[in-house]
Amino acid sequence: YGRLDGVVHAAGLLSDDYVIRKSHQDAQQVLAPKAAGLVNLDEATRRLPLDFLAAFSSGAGTLGNPGQADYAAANGFLDAYLTHRAGLAAAGERHGASVSIGWPLWQDGGMSVPAEDVPALTARFGRPLETDTALRALHGALALGTPHLLVMDEESGVDEEGPQEAQTQQTQQTGPAELRARVLPLLKELIAETVRLDPARLDAAVPLDGFGIDSLAVTRLNRRFAQWFGALPKTVLYQYPTLNDLAGHLAEQHADGCRRWLGD
Repeated sequence: YGRLDGVVHAAGLLSDDYVIRKSHQDAQQVLAPKAAGLVNLDEATRRLPLDFLAAFSSGAGTLGNPGQADYAAANGFLDAYLTHRAGLAAAGERHGASVSIGWPLWQDGGMSVPAEDVPALTARFGRPLETDTALRALHGALALGTPHLLVMDEESGVDEEGPQEAQTQQTQQTGPAELRARVLPLLKELIAETVRLDPARLDAAVPLDGFGIDSLAVTRLNRRFAQWFGALPKTVLYQYPTLNDLAGHLAEQHADGCRRWLGD
């Protein structure tokens, strides 16, 4: 190859799930490609007269994202390490700019997500970047040489919370037991649609993770719930893991939202 003028570290692995369901090994598989990969590249090139060493980080490292605690930590490491490397370069122990770029989705990137998950990610990180736009941002970041940059489309900040439920005085037209019975079929239909199963296959007493409910499915469901309940806790599907549990919780604690969903 002749000579090495710059290094771009773009490795990464996604394995989305909530941290309460992850093992140490699961987290290590996500952390290692980014964290160990960058350290090894830096050590291997420490004496080379590089123009730059750049890492492809993610907005998740700065802003976080549900179901991506380990991925956010891995990207946060890139951001911190390249800030550290910039200090080493200033002391003459490394060469070239140190740049960690926190990207949103690229429209044509290797880390693709299902189309139904794009709105939630757009709301958090801005619209997916077209390749030409992303490459211009990359060249700009390398020219600027700042150790940590966050790239976002200017059209961001979509409100994903939905109507806020609290605080309206609950009417007593329907008791919790009846609400639970009426909401349960709606829950079953919504979850079946999300995981693409026949509703008849969903047993209301069986934990939902047995039906393929992963963190991306949870994000989609939480966005749907926000239409009627406002901002429910992101972990509500883990706190109430069966349809029976969830229907009971919603009927008892979010009766007004249940009535909105039912059209009462």
